Amino acid sequence: MYYDESSGLTPKERREMYDLQMEEEDYVRMKEKEKEEELREIRAQEEREKEAIVELEKKLDELEKMKNEVDTREGGKRINPGCVTSCDELTAGKYPSCKGCDHFALCTKHGYFRERKCKNNREFDVDVNKCVQASSTCFYEGQ
Repeated sequence: MYYDESSGLTPKERREMYDLQMEEEDYVRMKEKEKEEELREIRAQEEREKEAIVELEKKLDELEKMKNEVDTREGGKRINPGCVTSCDELTAGKYPSCKGCDHFALCTKHGYFRERKCKNNREFDVDVNKCVQASSTCFYEGQ
């Protein structure tokens, strides 16, 4: 039987070693392809999510326009009576903003005045001191 002195293996052993190396390389290539496919799927999903976000933002803008149209027909902008424009002589906390019911004023313990918008088309309610779906303390201007 033939024996290869440089590798210390018989031809059969060399062939088995070669086959194992080829199987390992095939496995690595297969795993790389799987990862590439997963990455393509993730990128496609991200793109679909971005498109969905854009569509939702458009719908939100449309709803905001519709709300503004309704506000205009029903007597104008909704306001919170007793709104504040500064933190002079006020303690730290939340107060109604003069920007409208969808905003609130925030006074810090150092007397700084900040205005924040309520999220998700909510309105600031003075009675519960937070943004709610429909404020019981907001009224249309002129009422």
